[in-house]
Amino acid sequence: MKLKIIYSKREDGIMSDDKMFYPNLTEEERKSKFKLNKNNFLQKHNLNNVNILIPVQKTIYEEQDETFNYKDGTYEILTKENVMKYLNGEKYFHDDFLIMDSSIKNILVADKVADCPMLILLAKITEENWMLAIAHCGGEYINRLLPQQMLSALVKESNVDSKNIEAYLTPCISKESYVYDKYPPIATNKYAWKNAIEKRENLYYIDLREATINQLLEKGLKKENITVSNKDTRTDDDFYSHVAYKKGDISKNGRFIVGAVFLD
Repeated sequence: MKLKIIYSKREDGIMSDDKMFYPNLTEEERKSKFKLNKNNFLQKHNLNNVNILIPVQKTIYEEQDETFNYKDGTYEILTKENVMKYLNGEKYFHDDFLIMDSSIKNILVADKVADCPMLILLAKITEENWMLAIAHCGGEYINRLLPQQMLSALVKESNVDSKNIEAYLTPCISKESYVYDKYPPIATNKYAWKNAIEKRENLYYIDLREATINQLLEKGLKKENITVSNKDTRTDDDFYSHVAYKKGDISKNGRFIVGAVFLD
């Protein structure tokens, strides 16, 4: 079975059509630019037969319509039918996370990120039958216990025990780069952030990796089954970073995509 976890870099261009990145372009021009960047990225990695699927997570920051399910931990399982509807522009995935098995080939499930990790959980049911859960896993979602919700759902759908599931955390901002001058207001669930927020003098250092890993360990996933990228999006020139941009580095204003795909 061929599973590829892949991410773009700044050299691949901004992976978004948001107006904040292209204030002088029309909506049509922004969409065209985003499409071109995605296509060039896929060609660069010899993924010409691959399509990109980007879900829409619910968030506390933007208005949502009646198509969103506000219950935490909502997910959908990808099928050939609902994937085809997405590719035809007939469906959006409004969920906290997605699950797909290895029968769904050449669909890169990804999201646009700029400091947050993507969490990918993998259950190997048989040598030829794998299932994964994937989500953008930033601070808001960590606070809502998304890592544990994903793990519980994957155990249920795959019938694979949590101790046999593998986890992957992609490049994100590191603890030393993610600093608040007050206790982070989004961290309202103390259990979710156990040992992941450190106060030094008057500053608070937030560790997204530690918070995510702790939640998974609490639910029985084995530490030796966790693979973590140590790349820091704020300091690594390969990546866009919202925090770096807010601190004055305008070259970091953008989004890169991260995702996973089962290949033929």
